[in-house]
Amino acid sequence: MNHRGTVTVLGLTAAAVVLSTGGAVAGSMITGAQIKDGTVTSKDIKNRALVAADLTRATADGFSKPGPRGAPGLVRGYGAVSSVGVLSRQSGGITISNPMTGVFCLTVPGVDPASSVAVVSPDFTNNLTSNGPNGSQSVVEVAVGANACPAGAFQVVTMVRSFDAGADGVTSTVLPLADQPFTFLVP
Repeated sequence: MNHRGTVTVLGLTAAAVVLSTGGAVAGSMITGAQIKDGTVTSKDIKNRALVAADLTRATADGFSKPGPRGAPGLVRGYGAVSSVGVLSRQSGGITISNPMTGVFCLTVPGVDPASSVAVVSPDFTNNLTSNGPNGSQSVVEVAVGANACPAGAFQVVTMVRSFDAGADGVTSTVLPLADQPFTFLVP
């Protein structure tokens, strides 16, 4: 027998061995009929091995329903404030004033700013933020302990950061107070 014939015989023999043992392995696998009901637990199932079709309809439907409602009062106040101090989309009872440029006084019923926080964010749709190199950027912050607002009010400070390229090529940043729109929530 030549070299090519030997390789062919060896290849066919190896294929026959693989094919014959595959049937033996499949024939010796455990089936669902051999497993006692209630004995398979989640640790026996490979992660991500089940799909919705493997579950009963009631179980699969249970995964698509919203969870239980959260405790009331998770957000005690929210709203949007325009650059001229007009309050909209609010939770109710909130007051806002704008005593000076870039300063807004925000009062939320039943909330003491000394023991609470307010989360504020610029309203990108209507503020002076601009994209591009050295573009301006609106900034909104809560000024804790500031005194431009009466007791019981959060003081929100709005500014516009701009970049000024001087004649000498040095860029400086300025951050003056400016009335800017913002959104807020008080958890």
